[in-house]
Amino acid sequence: MFKRILMFESVTSKRQTFVYFYAYFVLGAIISSLGPTLHYLSTQAQVGVSQIGLLFSARSFGYLIGSLLFGRLYDRVSGHRILMFIFIASALITVSIPWLPSLGFMLVFIFFTGVMLGGVDVGSNTLLAWVHGHKSGPFLTAMFFFAGLGSVFSPLIVSFFDRVPYGGVFSYLIIGLLLIPGIILAWRSPSPNIRSRTVEESAAPLPIFSFVAFAILFLLYVGAEVSFGGWIHTFITSSALGDMRTASLFNTAFWVAITVGRLLMIPLAIKFTPRRLVLACLLGAIGSISLVLIFPGSITAAWIMILGVGLSIASLFPITFAITERMIQITGTRNGILWAVGSAGGIILPWFVGMEISNGANAFPKVLLLSWGFALLVFLAILTYRRLSKSIVSSEDHIQYLP
Repeated sequence: MFKRILMFESVTSKRQTFVYFYAYFVLGAIISSLGPTLHYLSTQAQVGVSQIGLLFSARSFGYLIGSLLFGRLYDRVSGHRILMFIFIASALITVSIPWLPSLGFMLVFIFFTGVMLGGVDVGSNTLLAWVHGHKSGPFLTAMFFFAGLGSVFSPLIVSFFDRVPYGGVFSYLIIGLLLIPGIILAWRSPSPNIRSRTVEESAAPLPIFSFVAFAILFLLYVGAEVSFGGWIHTFITSSALGDMRTASLFNTAFWVAITVGRLLMIPLAIKFTPRRLVLACLLGAIGSISLVLIFPGSITAAWIMILGVGLSIASLFPITFAITERMIQITGTRNGILWAVGSAGGIILPWFVGMEISNGANAFPKVLLLSWGFALLVFLAILTYRRLSKSIVSSEDHIQYLP
């Protein structure tokens, strides 16, 4: 299917793209491995659940730092050399985690895991945008689909070894071994040219309004997605819509909808313009989350909400990033800042939802409705700003920004 839909300009671009697809598969696998192994790590460190939960904060902070740090490096060093270093370091860190004797050591290692994940995330998106330019939309969507596959892979591995002695060790060992093919792929494939060194890039000023607006969008996107995935379980049980088992089914259905949505978006990203897709996705998310406010206590409305939100927000980030690439010359530094802001959203908004949901379950859909509603207003402001800019400045560069 990918061969028929994704059109590569050369064999080299195909090999480079596969490196980033695999990097994102590993990214999804490592990110999703922490939650299912918390019970093993808490036993290993001899701490409670509340304390072991600090690992999520350590990883998120590392992710933010890694986005900024590696973003600048990608403008100066061969991208595939950086990826090779990240894969090697991540493999060593990953296989070491289940052997760590205390929470302090785990916090340090998980922090550096977050740093490496931020480097993979920023690098894969930046390098893919450099390879495919304005045609990167479908490739970005496909790359995020591979991250979804990776996020499904790790829980299955952890579940398989759950009842085996040293099951956590085997789980992290297999996930660490996944990084070895990434090292080989990055070594055998040439890096794309560093865009920030080109004459065009050095002459192109940074559109401040668009850059800030896109940063706000990424903050809202990441924050809302992390909040939804992290708090939907609590919302279902607190709203008396189901027990723990039912809430787990809702949570699983959400991530399945995310993965399916990314797969369906690949051909749609070719047929429709990114602008229309983002508008449709935001309206779909707003309409879906509104159902549980209009029909409180309805299990049917809750199921429609879960599936609707999952399908709608599945590709919001990659499609919006494709638009960003057309309006702003993407460099590693600029992309690192955008990813760092998005990571901050993944810390701030879930924390705010957690504070509010203690006062009532309906705070969950209300905060998300406001988030996606504000994101829609910001995106409309970007489109309006572009139209005004085109009406004032009649240059070819402005005409080529968006279809």
